[in-house]
Amino acid sequence: MQKKRQEARKIYKSIVRVFQYCVQVGIHVTVELSERCDAWRLPELQALKSTPHVHEAVTKGCAVNLRSKHTDQLMGKGWRILTTLPKLAQKMQLRCACPQGFTHAKCEGRDAKDSGRYTCEYAKRVVGVLQLALGYTATLLE
Repeated sequence: MQKKRQEARKIYKSIVRVFQYCVQVGIHVTVELSERCDAWRLPELQALKSTPHVHEAVTKGCAVNLRSKHTDQLMGKGWRILTTLPKLAQKMQLRCACPQGFTHAKCEGRDAKDSGRYTCEYAKRVVGVLQLALGYTATLLE
């Protein structure tokens, strides 16, 4: 387990280096991890959060139709991004809008694995912002 943690930490440090390089040369960049991923507590990722012109957003799964494959119930698992695109952060900041007392499906077992895949609603939001940023006028996903 210790070896896996060391390898994961190397990967996260590399992500930070690539992100910082992109910021330095003026390339827009975004990193996404699960909202509650332990990596967000690493000093390197904490430092990225406070970098000028870096924006953070959390998208709750239930807001973009993330559902359990077993029960079809909405899941509350979230995705967190850091991005240099303010419009992307604005569009991806989606809180849970479920009624008070609503019970989300648990993100465990096979559902946990499947929750790593973006929903169509999530992808359409990202693509819509990227189309605007790149100057596309036609909608690719309708």
